[in-house]
Amino acid sequence: RTEEAFRTIIEKHNLLDTYRQIIPNGTDTTTFTDKTHAHGVSRRLDRIYTSKTHTVNTVKHLPHTLNYTDHKGVIVTLNDENTNHTNK
Repeated sequence: RTEEAFRTIIEKHNLLDTYRQIIPNGTDTTTFTDKTHAHGVSRRLDRIYTSKTHTVNTVKHLPHTLNYTDHKGVIVTLNDENTNHTNK
């Protein structure tokens, strides 16, 4: 039910998953947890969504992170189609 509600929100607000827009079949994740955890599957928990009026130029997972988290940083570069400005 949670997944269905989440998809409804995405559709209602006309949002795009920035990672899937650039890498439709990618399997990279933003955590350092072992993929053998939880039935041998690693899930992409951290997601960045944007309006469909933005074009995603790049999505980059950083190789390192800060000491207090097990998540990697992510940089997304967007282009706003309405203003032609590039934003990070």
